[in-house]
Amino acid sequence: MTDGEAEIALTGEETNPTVTEDATLSLYLRSPYTIEAIEKYYNQCLPIYNAALEGDWEAANSIIKQHPTVVRARITEGWETVLHIATTGKHIRFVKELVAKMTRSDLEMTNRRGNTALCFAAVDGTVAIAKVMVDKNDKLPEICGGNGVKPLYMAALSGKRDMVKFLYERTKVADWKECEKVKLLTTCVSTYLLDTALTLIEEYPRLTVAKDNNEETALHVLARKASIFAARNQPGIWSRFIKCENSMQTLALKLTNSLIKNIFDLHDLDITNIIKEAPKLLFAAAYSGNTEFLIRLLRGFPDLIWQSDQKNQTIFHVAVLNRDERIFNLLHEIGSAGKVIATQRDRNGNNMLHLAANFAPPCNISGAALQMQHEILWFKEVEKNVQPLYREMKNSDGKTPQDLFTENHKELMKEAKKWVKDIANSSIIFATLIATVIFTAAFTVPGGTNDKSDTPIFLNKRLFGVLSISGVALSFSTISTLMFSSILSSRYTERDFLRSLPLKLVLGMMTLFISMATMMVAFCTTFFSSDQHGLVWINVVFTLIVPVLVVYVLLKCPLLLDIIRSTHRTRTLFWPCKRLFDSHATCHV
Repeated sequence: MTDGEAEIALTGEETNPTVTEDATLSLYLRSPYTIEAIEKYYNQCLPIYNAALEGDWEAANSIIKQHPTVVRARITEGWETVLHIATTGKHIRFVKELVAKMTRSDLEMTNRRGNTALCFAAVDGTVAIAKVMVDKNDKLPEICGGNGVKPLYMAALSGKRDMVKFLYERTKVADWKECEKVKLLTTCVSTYLLDTALTLIEEYPRLTVAKDNNEETALHVLARKASIFAARNQPGIWSRFIKCENSMQTLALKLTNSLIKNIFDLHDLDITNIIKEAPKLLFAAAYSGNTEFLIRLLRGFPDLIWQSDQKNQTIFHVAVLNRDERIFNLLHEIGSAGKVIATQRDRNGNNMLHLAANFAPPCNISGAALQMQHEILWFKEVEKNVQPLYREMKNSDGKTPQDLFTENHKELMKEAKKWVKDIANSSIIFATLIATVIFTAAFTVPGGTNDKSDTPIFLNKRLFGVLSISGVALSFSTISTLMFSSILSSRYTERDFLRSLPLKLVLGMMTLFISMATMMVAFCTTFFSSDQHGLVWINVVFTLIVPVLVVYVLLKCPLLLDIIRSTHRTRTLFWPCKRLFDSHATCHV
């Protein structure tokens, strides 16, 4: 079953065409439309349907007292009973009262598609409702629903963790066929129910090497689930929480370790055979960026570092293509083997540096210039790891890595140049305007001078000394103007986008913000020092001034932080973390 098949099992085509309809238990309108059928519909079917849908037990109970057989009647064209409808509405009290009036066999009634009410509860995930039904009839978990699957499997497909735990305890999984068990296992991994998957592996170790109907083992599915392991690489406060015994990341690592250990215990040591039959195990992890999974796999089977795919590319070549620094950094941890792997060429004659010259897949980096910076950084890093001969080597198309890089990034270079120029042009106007205003204000004495002593009238006021801050504003606005002028006159070479232009942008934007802030302070100081009405205007002035700074921060700070973060990453992105053979090592990238 695929991820949507739980819903298909409930709402798809009729799966039990051999079941015949009992007219005495059907209240919905159908041909022939006899007077008796119409009366039953309006007097019994419609009222109890609405009551079940709304959870109105008092209204439903009054109908049941008059017509006791309505509890087992089919009240929709899909053959749903009152219990089916109440279950979809999640009306726990209604279901509890209704089940008390039903027999064990009543609970086993299926709709046209072969689903019992428990199947509806399993997909919906309301454990309290499922418990009421199973307590009344413990055979319900063993009754297959649509597409011939049991409620436990439906709950797993829907990702209902609490329901899966409940039904797992009430279902005789030991009696299932191996194909059913492995399908449940791979489904639990797919829907992140790792605690149940771990329980299955512990109870049935042979499931480790068993394949589902998609010819995949649990390891194949887990290899694609990079998001399960993602939080383990998160720095800071998150690392305190992910160490929880039952966290998703901890369970994922336990499951991976258990699966690999079981392969050894089952004497099925040649995992390469599994990879040859379904090569997506190792390379699905590489393409999805599942570093933690790869590390566990390589610890158990170190020879896998030499494994190549159909393009004759290793996981490190894939890491370069996908710009996955966490996997690429493992190259530094395997010693001289890394140097050998770096010399490998794919079927098109591309070495690792050629792959770094390809245009990267879409990423979360904002701004064309920062994307270009990231691309150049990768190219330079891979260039360090290949032999000098490979830097000038041509591929089957007769192109060197540098030729390929320039060709593939031509459009990005144009966009990056425009992006930087647009920021510089808009910012330099602002910086020049501030410099002009501050330059004039710097030589103007607030309140004028005393005609007799030729000293400033407000010289003795406490705020007068603060006016010197206008000189600071002038200095920073001048620096900002120079920075943006330097950007506009730049040659815009590839090397400039690595550090020169980003650093100038950071310096220009920071000095612009400081000059604007100090200009506002100087303005407020001038206003208050010359104000003759005390503090009456303070609130008014701050109400007008503060929003200007706030708006600037909200508009420019995200961009500034992106540039700072991206530039900082140029120094830390490729730090080796020594995680491959150290189980306690962590890396925060």
